[in-house]
Amino acid sequence: MVAKVPKKKFTEEQAQVILELGKQGASQKAMYAAIGISKDTAARLKKDDEFFAETMSLATTYGQAYWENMMLANLDNKGFNSRIAEIALRGQYPEDY
Repeated sequence: MVAKVPKKKFTEEQAQVILELGKQGASQKAMYAAIGISKDTAARLKKDDEFFAETMSLATTYGQAYWENMMLANLDNKGFNSRIAEIALRGQYPEDY
């Protein structure tokens, strides 16, 4: 039998970590890993914790803006692979592309 892991409260400190990672363009899974939660726990928290849900929404917005700005800043840079950036954006934000 597997012991149940007690539910943890999402903290302001964890929110700051997630928001900073979002500003750096990190994926949601990288954000989850940074605060030590699984994808399943994150899904539960998104439903049960309004603070977590809003933090993730804002961090995801920051991440998307980061990558869009990166693409715009490198329009004339021949060494920048915009196709890979486009594929990454579509993978991370499929609802928008």
